[in-house]
Amino acid sequence: MRRAIVIVGMSRAETGIFFPNRIIADEASVKSDDCLSSSTITPPCELTLSESCLRVEWIPEGPLQSTSDMTFRRLTDLLARSKAKNLIIFADDFGSTRHDICFPDMMSDLFARFDFTMDVALVVRPQVEQLETAYLERTYEIAESRTFQNFVRRYGFSERYDHIALLSTWRRAAKNRIVVAPYRDCGSHDPIMDRLVQALDLKDQAIHLLSPRHGCHETAQSPGPMAVEASRRLHALGLHRRISGHPRRIGQIINDLARARELDTQKFSGNARDTFATIEAYHGKANEWLAATYWGSSWDTSVARAPRKRPNELADQFVESDAEEAIERIVLWVLAHTKFQPPPHWLRQIDSLVERGIESIGELLGRPI
Repeated sequence: MRRAIVIVGMSRAETGIFFPNRIIADEASVKSDDCLSSSTITPPCELTLSESCLRVEWIPEGPLQSTSDMTFRRLTDLLARSKAKNLIIFADDFGSTRHDICFPDMMSDLFARFDFTMDVALVVRPQVEQLETAYLERTYEIAESRTFQNFVRRYGFSERYDHIALLSTWRRAAKNRIVVAPYRDCGSHDPIMDRLVQALDLKDQAIHLLSPRHGCHETAQSPGPMAVEASRRLHALGLHRRISGHPRRIGQIINDLARARELDTQKFSGNARDTFATIEAYHGKANEWLAATYWGSSWDTSVARAPRKRPNELADQFVESDAEEAIERIVLWVLAHTKFQPPPHWLRQIDSLVERGIESIGELLGRPI
């Protein structure tokens, strides 16, 4: 029986911690044009191959709706061709599926078809940190025009940030083969990668996928305040409705432009401090249950918090003229690069209202944002 290890709770910006020597699958390594086409901006799955282990990054083209979705079909084809004894798969947001479709069960059934037993590693952290990570991921995809404060108020109480709700579905699908680990552990200085490799007994299998040059603790660069603000403005102009291919490439371009010009020397830190205490109190009972059940301790003595940095968000703030010009240069460069002509303001307003309406209805129906 082969093992399929699903990593839940790690963002794409953090995947440098996992196997930073990843390569994008190409025709030579996969022998399949439908996994990576030159016409797509980013493939739906990036993978690293070795004789014993297959490492897959789930990059869906949209929210998963069913097993007929293109990303799911491509993963099925990949598993059918692979001879690896171990599969390690992770994604930005495994919870971003319709609530009436049990994604963990779908994955377990798929793995079983190819003689894989599913193990799950659930990585948890304070919800306010999850929210900031989620916000950064959405701006990376040109999918957000709201301020961080408004984003937190809208989604801070959502079930998708309830650790128990996430745990229960994955634990059932994995038949209790689950490991729960804090992203930052109060009782250990070891990085999350080291702790997961040990907890999952992966040392021998995963060693082929670790970078000998960088090691396994490389931290990927996250968007800074300039890149986030440029993304917000491009979303407000309607660019996200006209992108052909995956929008992540545009996010990468924005990030690279900001860093190349030394505009973003710090990671983005959102301005929503007055809301954080309310969010933490709302999820507090569930967090304490999780800590007591899996670690035999309290949440605060188990899960270390990230150092809180001074907010540097530019939305709804006075922006110095030099910074304003720099942001506008990034926006204009992306518009020229994509050959996108923004529609009139009134039409953008209508489009935005329609999008928000669809989003609200989708939430009521149990569909993802």
